Amino acid sequence: MRIFITGNAGSGKTTLSTELAKQMKFPLYGLDKFVWLPGWVRQKPEIIKEQLSKVVKQENWIIEGVSYFVMEHASIIIFLDVPIYKAYWRASRRTFTHLFKQRPEMPENCPELAIVKELIRIIWIFHHQVRNTVINKLEKYKMDKYLLYFLFYLLHK
Repeated sequence: MRIFITGNAGSGKTTLSTELAKQMKFPLYGLDKFVWLPGWVRQKPEIIKEQLSKVVKQENWIIEGVSYFVMEHASIIIFLDVPIYKAYWRASRRTFTHLFKQRPEMPENCPELAIVKELIRIIWIFHHQVRNTVINKLEKYKMDKYLLYFLFYLLHK
């Protein structure tokens, strides 16, 4: 079983994927570790694809993040579609918690404070541009894949 959990920053991807991986005893991969090098340096796209190509060949996995490449290889797609205000609230809460240090799932030397401005932009762009593309791709997969669409996922958390 290949599970892909996608959604905006602050939607709950890491929280849900961590819990599912524990329950199912599946390996968990966060796309941030493929995309970011130490110091918030972006990895080259061809290297990301090469690394992900090896991971998606495995029989069982859970991958969380935003990637159309991974989406194509998943047997189950979970889209956490939260309102933009909820994404900003959760991301700011997470950022405050890890303000001067990095989150455990991030590469070395990636403190939250260094990416606050970029995070605000990422959430806005995802909600106003990327979200519609994700929804269109999910429509394409409706007949081919078992799809879970979590509208307003964990709204009260």
